[in-house]
Amino acid sequence: MFSPERLRVAQAKSGLGNKELAAEVGIKSETTISQWRHGRKRPSLEKQYKLANFFGVQVKDLQEDETDDGRTAAELDEMETEIIRIVRALPPRWKLWVHGQVSKAEASSSSDPAEVGESSQ
Repeated sequence: MFSPERLRVAQAKSGLGNKELAAEVGIKSETTISQWRHGRKRPSLEKQYKLANFFGVQVKDLQEDETDDGRTAAELDEMETEIIRIVRALPPRWKLWVHGQVSKAEASSSSDPAEVGESSQ
């Protein structure tokens, strides 16, 4: 999760004010930067990438070490990797369901993955 504190630290190191930082990363309003800094709003992942690129850090450097439920970012990375492994191992018809291209009923009823793919197009 995005860390307002880490944004404040990175911004302080840069020596830029909210207005200058907003201009550097393509944000329309310095108020938005202020809201991020104080935790009233969170930047989208796209904006976090822009901030990280500007500050010369990785996105994870602008995020908290723990999630709301106490898991660390590393633990989440392991979970995400496992989820990706599981999805990649799915039969093709279930991959179509995961991506919202067919209904669960279509994915589970067809014995031929090609039929599922053709019916959804």
